[in-house]
Amino acid sequence: MNRGRVTTPLRSAARVAGVVTAVAAVLYIAAAVVLLVLTQINNMNSTDQQLRERLSQEQGSRPPPPDHDGQLYGPCYTWHVASDGSVAASADAPKLPPSLHSVRGPTTAQVMGADYRFVGAPSGSGWLVVGEGLGSLELSRTSLLASEALAFVPLMLLVFGASLLVGRASAKPIDEARQRLVEFTADASHELRTPLQIIQVELNLALRRPRERSQYEDSLRRISGEAGHMRQLIEDLLWLARFDSRGRGEVRELVDLGAVAASVVQRFEGMAAERSQQLTLSTLEREPASVSAPGAWVERLLGVLVDNANRYTPVGGRIRVAVEMADGAPLLRVEDSGPGMAEEEWDRIFDRFHRASTDPGGSGLGLAIADAIVSATHGRWQLSRSELGGASFTVRWPVARRGAEYEGSPHPAG
Repeated sequence: MNRGRVTTPLRSAARVAGVVTAVAAVLYIAAAVVLLVLTQINNMNSTDQQLRERLSQEQGSRPPPPDHDGQLYGPCYTWHVASDGSVAASADAPKLPPSLHSVRGPTTAQVMGADYRFVGAPSGSGWLVVGEGLGSLELSRTSLLASEALAFVPLMLLVFGASLLVGRASAKPIDEARQRLVEFTADASHELRTPLQIIQVELNLALRRPRERSQYEDSLRRISGEAGHMRQLIEDLLWLARFDSRGRGEVRELVDLGAVAASVVQRFEGMAAERSQQLTLSTLEREPASVSAPGAWVERLLGVLVDNANRYTPVGGRIRVAVEMADGAPLLRVEDSGPGMAEEEWDRIFDRFHRASTDPGGSGLGLAIADAIVSATHGRWQLSRSELGGASFTVRWPVARRGAEYEGSPHPAG
């Protein structure tokens, strides 16, 4: 089977850097050509201007002007062509070809293997020609071309290196997100596979041979339990997917943390009573502890924390929920008398599908959802061991302000 080559972040960044370098090379060459042409045109215009001034000076029998701005030009010569065709030239001047005896506008021609620039005009009964060697212009053009060529390789290497660094830095978050997606998909598949296998086994056993009514009921109860576990897992996955795609655009409001805590505690009183657990709530009486967040988020956060405490607190244990204010900022604490967790688990406790315990139940997504909500509402976690003996989860939010209901949501959903 023909397998495609694995694309690594470095290889992707190198490919992008190569494309960027190729584009930069084309642009550099184009700019170098334009610069070379413009420089040549400018130098030629300066030469023509000097020749015209020299021609004017010769016609007026005045000394030639100095070079402009100290610029060095090639050797300048004059030829006076008489009406009978005889030519009188300045010292060291090369022989003027007959084709240039009556030259007028600026003209480039070769004389004795060298390029010259000529201008001419009538002078008395004859014709005056002024010419200048272009050797200095050729040297200037060659020097500029050599400089551009020498700068090309180091500049392209610099562009490639910079593009590679930027591409690698840009690709890193994408690669991390891809890796998280791969891990998330693998974990989700694993979590869903187990209840499906159990359901399949129970159905096969129930259909293999006739059984007693009680045995069918036991199988149905196990199937129902696994189906409920799958339903909770899928709901958590869908919530996280919606949150990742558009969660931060949800409508925010000033939520009374104490009122939400009272509602959630009331909801879990029955579950706590079934396990003879003591579930208590401590809230502020004089002032509300307000959090700027979607109300459903805060309720879900509290539900996750209380459900987690209920699951890991033993029969007859204690769960305590407290809403407080610290320096004007709202604070939520949920603690229990369960076994707690080892400190080495604290760094991974909010990872998706991570469980600090091997006890059955739970999807491993509850605390990941709680962490997503705390992060989106600008809260901060504090994990510690509770005075009750188990784990203590504390969340502290910044001070909520009136009129800040839509803070962080430029396009709130209606």
